[in-house]
Amino acid sequence: MAIYCVFEPAKADRNGRSPAERAVFVRDRFRWAALSFGPAWLLTKGLWWALAAYILFTAGLGYALYALVPASLVALPLIFLLLNLLIAFEATSLLGWSLSRRGFEMRATVTGHNLDDCERRYFASRSPARKARQRPPPDVPDIDVARSGIADDSKVVIGVFPRPGG
Repeated sequence: MAIYCVFEPAKADRNGRSPAERAVFVRDRFRWAALSFGPAWLLTKGLWWALAAYILFTAGLGYALYALVPASLVALPLIFLLLNLLIAFEATSLLGWSLSRRGFEMRATVTGHNLDDCERRYFASRSPARKARQRPPPDVPDIDVARSGIADDSKVVIGVFPRPGG
């Protein structure tokens, strides 16, 4: 099963297209390309701020490690791999963050066999006919304190015991 996060712009564009027509579906999954080519993946996806943070973090960490222990340059590729692993796991969040900076809002999470199935489910849930078919939740009956044998509302007990202290 595929899981997609659906992002829509907050308002219609100048051409009059509705937010639903400009919806973006981002698949929630592990990104192998981000693991293998972390900075290049960030660059191709237009995640400039994340790329700048990546470069500053790795440069600062590399300098700090080299200043503390000059032999620690052997561990630097492992640190890059771990940072790329973090990016690969959080790729969907980074893409969503980038979309939210451009005025998009996350509207839903949809599951299906593929993208077409998820799009079909999402747009079917937005249709007015489906909203009209939905029933309101049933009314919850009020607790009749007088019939329950308890005279004071402050002593009403919810749970397995019929009386307070019992």
